[in-house]
Amino acid sequence: MLGHMRWLIFTLSPTLLLADVVELKTGERLEGTFKQANAAGVVIEVGGQAINMPLAKVRAIYLGPAPQATVRKSSSALDALEVLKTLQSVTQVGVTYRNYLPRVADTKTAVAKFLATPQQKGTNFAIKHNIELAMRYYELAAHAWTAKINTDLAAAAQVRETLQNQEIASCPVLHEWLMGHTDPGLPDATPLLLGAQPSILWTCASGKIAETERILK
Repeated sequence: MLGHMRWLIFTLSPTLLLADVVELKTGERLEGTFKQANAAGVVIEVGGQAINMPLAKVRAIYLGPAPQATVRKSSSALDALEVLKTLQSVTQVGVTYRNYLPRVADTKTAVAKFLATPQQKGTNFAIKHNIELAMRYYELAAHAWTAKINTDLAAAAQVRETLQNQEIASCPVLHEWLMGHTDPGLPDATPLLLGAQPSILWTCASGKIAETERILK
């Protein structure tokens, strides 16, 4: 029923179990409590939220801590896109601030590998550009959320600076929100207000992911 997928399952004693791990073919790992695996996909609970990953995207399941990940030497557009889509799926089912920040950091590391790769002949510039913008929206959401949760002035300043980028601010959903929530008399309030609604920036990132998928198809 599980097809040709390679399953690696390590069983440890209850005292040694820390977290189960679902490893994706992109190298991304989801850590939490393994629930089930069937023809519909693999379900793992992360931060109290059940995440269902299609079988085609899963490389292995580990009951307990997974062995050290193998570092990939190169990254393609498809690799970067899959890692972004994994983060996208987490934001769609619901994620806490505490879990979101490390996921953004992990995703940025994987995406950076692709962005640092010299552009090959025939590679569409729009693909790389959209992937970069999607990552920037997810990072911006992290900074805005941090500004809101911790009243972090440095994070707030970074949000204000990023919003000055016309391309970032041109996302239709974000542009409409800014038109109704930016007060020239209270510029410091904008990052805090945006941090209360990170889904606005997640929607912008999803738009760039969708554009990339259309180009690749």
